[in-house]
Amino acid sequence: MILSNRNRSTQGFSFTEVMASIVILSLGILAATRMQATALSANLAPVNSQEAAIIARETIEVLASGQAPNPTVNGYIVNATRTGCQFGATLVCAGAGTDLEQLTVTVTDPNGSIEPYTVSTLRVP
Repeated sequence: MILSNRNRSTQGFSFTEVMASIVILSLGILAATRMQATALSANLAPVNSQEAAIIARETIEVLASGQAPNPTVNGYIVNATRTGCQFGATLVCAGAGTDLEQLTVTVTDPNGSIEPYTVSTLRVP
């Protein structure tokens, strides 16, 4: 018995059609996974920056109180400096025994997930 064209077209999908569908579906799933990973990493950067800002402000307070700040806090590297400033026609920050102090704190993530965050303030010693 010979099958007519009408019966042959209703028998199902060809192997090529199935393979093309699987490839397209796989590419869609990979794109969705990549998009999810990008969204997650983008959400972590502001949290890390906010944490670095909090650490920098707290370190400024510790430095202002005359205590030695921790060199690392929560895995971040903290670099704190205290410089004396002369107040005159211009503000010159260079030595001790001066009118003002410049306190500078830089917080760096050793993993490089954020840019170094720096806070600087002037205070009367």
